[in-house]
Amino acid sequence: MSVSRRSVVTSVVASVASLPAATVALAAPDPVFAAIDRHRLLLTRYETLEITLANAEDDVRLLGQHRPIALVTWCGRHIGGTEIEAVRDRLLLDPDEDPAVIEREYRKFKRQERELERAGADWDRGHGLRSMRREAFHAHRAERAAARHLPHVEPTTVAGAAALLSYVHAVLVGEAVDLEYDDWGVDAIATVAASLKKISERSTV
Repeated sequence: MSVSRRSVVTSVVASVASLPAATVALAAPDPVFAAIDRHRLLLTRYETLEITLANAEDDVRLLGQHRPIALVTWCGRHIGGTEIEAVRDRLLLDPDEDPAVIEREYRKFKRQERELERAGADWDRGHGLRSMRREAFHAHRAERAAARHLPHVEPTTVAGAAALLSYVHAVLVGEAVDLEYDDWGVDAIATVAASLKKISERSTV
């Protein structure tokens, strides 16, 4: 975790600790617990499918047959997906580069990427892994959607705020889950801070 992210988490933890004890009592069921559980279940399903798929691929690789990877080499880097666009955009900012050449190179590499993606799909079909990969893909999309939904579920109790903060902290430092990090974690911390402010204000009324 970066220093800035760690300091944000630490400050929110301090906010939880400073709240009056009376605010910790549970009232109505806090919706954040269900949201956390949903993401955890979807994450577990996705990781299980990914492990199963990886093991199946390993079995095929033992036979000397490797799946084509949709990566191209541009500017000395092996890249794919949005990374190709990022390299193009960076090169277009260089006044010493020819924009026409960059665009031509970009189209060439995107074409190569599509060819490799088709080759990978053919490999999956040839080894009976197409449905398994599709299932893992959709499981990943469902997990990502659940993760991005978490910041929109505001905790209504200190216990809920602490649970969401602990869950995000586990994701950030990799203590409990192995999950690619994106902005939903930062947004969730902001949600926790806003929730604690409201809870604290209610306790003083």
